Amino acid sequence: MTSREYAPLRTRMPRLAALTAAAAVVAALSGCAGPAGNDAAAASVADDFESALSSGDGAAACRLLTDNTRITLEDDQGAPCASAITALGLDAGGAIDSSRAYARAAQVMLQNDVLFLALEPSGWRVTAAGCTARVDRPYLCDLEGK
Repeated sequence: MTSREYAPLRTRMPRLAALTAAAAVVAALSGCAGPAGNDAAAASVADDFESALSSGDGAAACRLLTDNTRITLEDDQGAPCASAITALGLDAGGAIDSSRAYARAAQVMLQNDVLFLALEPSGWRVTAAGCTARVDRPYLCDLEGK
């Protein structure tokens, strides 16, 4: 499935760009990423998310989404999360190349995908997936919250 480029996605892109920029500012001000445990914890959730998608377990993948991302997905697809996320047809991300956590935000780079996560009281949760970097522009993501 190709990336969605319709009005609701474009209106969400500035929020994702702001999240990415905020993470970069925090990193620049602190001089380093978050504790190594946060990097590993975010990477573990990203790996669990990718495993759920690969096995077609939409319910497990949905449990790893933030509430905003899940609600946005259900609204956009007009279906419950478990069926909506599998219908997106997100490609397998592959092995994790790197994981960087900054305060309450994380970016996990996989061989074929980029995931963004947020730290919630229940732990790390996926805010965006199916993301592609673009030169001088924010990431374009197939799945993201408002």
